[in-house]
Amino acid sequence: MRTKNVLGFVGNASRDHYLPGARVVVRNGRALVQCASGVYSLSALGLVRPGAKISVDLRGLLAQSARTCFGGGAFNSLSAFKLIAPEMPVRYLDSGAPDRELRSKLESWSVATAFLGLREIPANVVLGKRDDKVIFKSPIHAASILDQAQTAKVGWLTRCNSVLANSVKDPPVMAHLAAAASRRDMRLYAVLTNSLLPGFVCDTAFPWSTGVFCSWDEAAHLFRNRNNYSRRTENARVALRAGG
Repeated sequence: MRTKNVLGFVGNASRDHYLPGARVVVRNGRALVQCASGVYSLSALGLVRPGAKISVDLRGLLAQSARTCFGGGAFNSLSAFKLIAPEMPVRYLDSGAPDRELRSKLESWSVATAFLGLREIPANVVLGKRDDKVIFKSPIHAASILDQAQTAKVGWLTRCNSVLANSVKDPPVMAHLAAAASRRDMRLYAVLTNSLLPGFVCDTAFPWSTGVFCSWDEAAHLFRNRNNYSRRTENARVALRAGG
């Protein structure tokens, strides 16, 4: 049964580490991060440029951070929503392992919280500011199956009126959300990234989403087959934004 007037959020929170004053130089396919303590060489899985989010091995660099805070698409969306509608009931489902600090923060906002425990909360390193920001991310390995307890937690979330799935990385999570939306149990809004394969997105997320959001950069990855895109998104509003 749907829980009236409750909004749901699902995604993967991260611990964002900030290195003020650090800069990135690219040489021979490697990213050199120059900060006060020295130079760190990273093998980047992607093009290093302003706005980029790139998976790298962050060992050694995390200890140089000046401050940390929680981030991640769903967490950031939730924190912004609470600024404009602090009294509205909200449920938040995180893909990561239970984290006492994150749970405490969410409960201080009166957010009902659950954790799927698919992985430890990943770490990111954030360099630069809005115009030249680069985010180095810990690699994330997507889950291929959910157990009974994890499936029940996704079911708990789908009892909301609407769910924002922001940068969901695990196909079975998105599949359960899409199935609930297909039964009209809830409205699904999806912020899509390159984490999910285009074929899976077109067959699963697009047909049952009320709204789809992604960047221009990721649209090239997701919308390679224009005919498939047009057919699959006929019932959804698609919003694109410039940049990464």
